[in-house]
Formats: sequence, C-alpha cells, structure tokens
Amino acid sequence: MRIRIKIVFIACFLFTGCEQFTPQKMALLILSDRTDDSIPQPTIADVLAVVDTKSNPNLGVDVTYQHIGGTDYIRRYNLQLPAVSVLENTHQRASDTKRFYKRLDSLIRYENSQQYVYRNSSVLFPLLEQLQKLKKSTTTNNIILLYSDLAEFSDIYDSYAKRKILLKNPLQVAEELKSKIHIPTVIQTQLYLIYEPKTKEQNRLFRSWVLIYKELFAKKGIEIKVGLEKQWNHE
Repeated sequence: MRIRIKIVFIACFLFTGCEQFTPQKMALLILSDRTDDSIPQPTIADVLAVVDTKSNPNLGVDVTYQHIGGTDYIRRYNLQLPAVSVLENTHQRASDTKRFYKRLDSLIRYENSQQYVYRNSSVLFPLLEQLQKLKKSTTTNNIILLYSDLAEFSDIYDSYAKRKILLKNPLQVAEELKSKIHIPTVIQTQLYLIYEPKTKEQNRLFRSWVLIYKELFAKKGIEIKVGLEKQWNHE
C-alpha cells in the first residue's frame, strides 16, 4: 500500500507539473528619481516589503536598479538571485539569499550617497523602456518601485509649463500623453508610486499625476499602488 502511494506521488511530481515544484522567478525594478531632495530614496526595507523569499525561499529575483535624472543615458545595475528547485540544499540557499540582500543593500546605500544636480527629468520614458523589457521576460511576477513626484519634463510633456491644466483636468493630460506614447501590456505587474508630499501644492500635483498614471496604465495589466505598507517593528 505504501509503495502504491509513493508511485502516485512520483507520478504527480513528474507528469502533472504541480506549481509548488516549479521554481518561480520575479522581476524587481527600482527607479529612483534624483531631481529633488524631497523625493524618498530606496531602502532594503522597501525591497523586503514586496519580495517574499521567506515563505518562498526558492524564488528567483531579477533586480534592475536605475536612477532617474536629466539625461537619457544613465547606467543601470543588475543583480540576480537565481530560482532553485525544492530539492536544493536549504542551508546553501539561505546563505545565497543573505548574500544577495547584502549586495543589494550595499548598492542602494552607495547610490543614495551619490550627489546629482539634475533639476528635472522624464519619468515616463525610463519607465516605458523597462516595461518593454518586462514584456519580453519570462518572470511570473513583476514589481516596480518608482520613487518620484512623477513631474514629467520632456519632449512629450512639460509639467511646469502646463501646471494649470494638469491640476484642472488630469484626465485630459492622460489622453494627450496616450496619443504620444506607446504603453506595452505587461501581465502580473504592480507599480508602486512612492512619494510623500510636504506641502499642499506638492500634494495637489502628485494627486493629479497619480490619476494620470492610473488612466495611462488601465487595461495594461499593471496595478497601480500608492506608497508602501511596512511592518512596525518597534515596541
């Protein structure tokens, strides 16, 4: 009887392709806008809030880190934690995961310490470029952490010159942008808009841009989330 149960289990493992035995891989994109000191900077705690390698220790993570500035050609960083099967050595996996987070933390701290003099930039262009790459990837889940006030300053739109219409009718702005850009459809993607306005004016502008982004990415497989929920660990 026991032999029969083992045979059934092995058959399920080999032929049904059960998802729990299939290594999964996610993409994490970190875009850090460095045009204003008031914009929050990434932290490793933010990453841990959205990447769940505790309940899924075999999860693979492909990280792309890029800051946003006033030029089109800005270097990017890539880090990978390879996906593994459930048969991998758990102690070795824990060590590899710890090393991965340590390297990512070092990268984030290094970039946060750098001084940049960008006054304004395009936020949409680097975001759309990365979405196009995600569309071609084989990841099962995509998370984008976008640290920005979202103020667009580029050939397609000038937030500062069109501030009045931006505040009065953000959906009109969204329609204008739709006619000028191509937004790829990317399944299973969460886009976190991370910014904490300090004044009422900043709040009004950011709220308008959030509405615009929700309209731009509606029906594109991209779920818009504002801010990050973090665990309070202090007693």
